[in-house]
Amino acid sequence: MKKLLFKLLFIITLCLSIINLNSYKAYAASAVPETVIAYLKKMQSAKGKFTQIGPDGVISQGDFGLRKPGKMYFNYNDPTPLKVISDGFWVAVEDKKLKTSDRYPLSETPLSVLLSDNPDFSNTDYKIAVTSDTENHYISASDPKHPERGSITIAFTKQNTQLTHWVVTDAQGLKTIVNLQDVALNVPTQNKLFFIDTSTGQSRQ
Repeated sequence: MKKLLFKLLFIITLCLSIINLNSYKAYAASAVPETVIAYLKKMQSAKGKFTQIGPDGVISQGDFGLRKPGKMYFNYNDPTPLKVISDGFWVAVEDKKLKTSDRYPLSETPLSVLLSDNPDFSNTDYKIAVTSDTENHYISASDPKHPERGSITIAFTKQNTQLTHWVVTDAQGLKTIVNLQDVALNVPTQNKLFFIDTSTGQSRQ
């Protein structure tokens, strides 16, 4: 389950990292709306709640937060015992029930771009597609070099631009939906929420 969660967050942050700057390679299908780019540039910190609906219908809830540069957490409510943390160097997937922690270098995940003060996407090789309906802009992203990682479609409202939800589709076509609630931008966040105990668990290079 921890590997699945890390893959999910990898794809989520992949999408967010790609759509935050001006320059794209030939894979980009169309321009990301300026209102979305402005929203992401404005976002120096954020926190809120989330509801995750898995492909099997299982619902998980929790709260999340981020602070640039380099810090983020997703804290799942019971009975899901997981927490994902980035402290600026490591990304950790912690199992509160088993008291285990798997760590990955932040520099090897798209989180490093999303959580940077000065993100640079000019060399991205990810495939981007942009669509819209009457209410939302949808940004879809995938890695053509790694189709086994699946794809994500992330939604921003057209009116008063806000990030509202995303849908992750894995290589088998199974979908996981994550809805965000009560998202607040540029609010204070406590340092302890981004703390990783590196004296335990496993580090993976």
